[in-house]
Amino acid sequence: MPISREPAIVLRERLATELGASFTADRPIAIRTAYEPIDVMGGFSGYTGATVVSAAADRSCSIAIQPRDDRQIQVFSFGLFDQHKPFTLIAPLDAITKATPDQLRQHFQDPNTTWAACAVGCVRSLQALSADAPMLQNVTASTGRNIAILADTSDPAAHVAATMRALLDPDLAYEGETLLQVAKLCRQVLSEIVDEPTELRRIIASLVVSPQQMVGVRSQPDPVVIPVLLPDDVKVGVADVAAHPDHTKQLARLRVGAEMGRILILDKMRQLGQAAGRELIADPIAGYLANLDLNDYRRFFRPFLPETFKGGAFLLQHGRLADKSLHVEPDHHYPIQLATDFPVFGANRTKNFIQALTNAHGLAVGSDRTLELNKAGHLLYAAHKSLNADAGIDTTESDKLVDWVRANESQGYYGAVLTPNSCCCVLTRSDLPFHLLKPE
Repeated sequence: MPISREPAIVLRERLATELGASFTADRPIAIRTAYEPIDVMGGFSGYTGATVVSAAADRSCSIAIQPRDDRQIQVFSFGLFDQHKPFTLIAPLDAITKATPDQLRQHFQDPNTTWAACAVGCVRSLQALSADAPMLQNVTASTGRNIAILADTSDPAAHVAATMRALLDPDLAYEGETLLQVAKLCRQVLSEIVDEPTELRRIIASLVVSPQQMVGVRSQPDPVVIPVLLPDDVKVGVADVAAHPDHTKQLARLRVGAEMGRILILDKMRQLGQAAGRELIADPIAGYLANLDLNDYRRFFRPFLPETFKGGAFLLQHGRLADKSLHVEPDHHYPIQLATDFPVFGANRTKNFIQALTNAHGLAVGSDRTLELNKAGHLLYAAHKSLNADAGIDTTESDKLVDWVRANESQGYYGAVLTPNSCCCVLTRSDLPFHLLKPE
């Protein structure tokens, strides 16, 4: 169940009443909370380099860390404690430091210890940093620690983000190059120790997203982070919907179709350059459809894209795809135009969504702000419709909730959309109980 009060407050109270012998009052305790990120816009097309806007779910991980006098690492789980299961892991810091990533990963594959993998992995990662690293300016990395975990999410991005923030310099500003460095450190822990490869943009979102602020992160090697502030009386809620069909196969085919579209567009760019007496020496969109200007796409490229392309014929004409993870089915007819429309139009929709919310945050309550919130809400509706119309994703169950939100806009609902997490995000007035939505 979600923690009903501020997680950090609940954790501090439980430390005092239940772990007072370990977490003493004579030295500081660092407590940090990270929220599970929910993709509001762009999440279905991150593979095209899209900017993905994430909001904080009502599920989080809070971590408390206090230095010890010895070199022991002691990790507590309140979740296991509440289930009357063994809830403590103790290990010498030196043993953690000397163990290889493979050894630690194998150790934490045991279901009895998996819960502590993020905490131990983050502690180990600090030992590899230079002692004068800016992230450790006010931190003694070589000391033992007591670590307590209070979480109602199993999301590894939230766990590693909360732990790393509690371990690092409390004055660290999570922005720019520093944010990227911390995110990469977290991703290394998840990959090497936890065995949970996670997208960098998702870790970035966990590091900075809060109930008052969404964040847009470009899903490219050089991620751009865009804070998206919400008006005080507006929130993005997460509403559960009936179980959806497995979209894995459809999304895989969509990704292949989009890559085919990108290759055809790049060929067209070469042709246009040759017609103008110029040679294309680099990909103008750096390999990402989301970087393609919408007006250029409409004018120069979309009219030349085939509606469908049979996989086998594409392989004969253009060869295998460079991305080895993409499998082309020779007998499948890929919807090239729709698969390309989806990320290109979606990228423009996401940009407008961010702008509308940014405008609304800067306006006083009134008709102008309501207009901007309505724009943002209707962009959610458009994104939801595109999932079925362009991506071919079955949205039948979530359609009921989206239609319910649209029918009740006068009560303070602005818009809703299905997310890759198989739930719906609802842009709504902050006093409305979005989690109680029960559309017929």
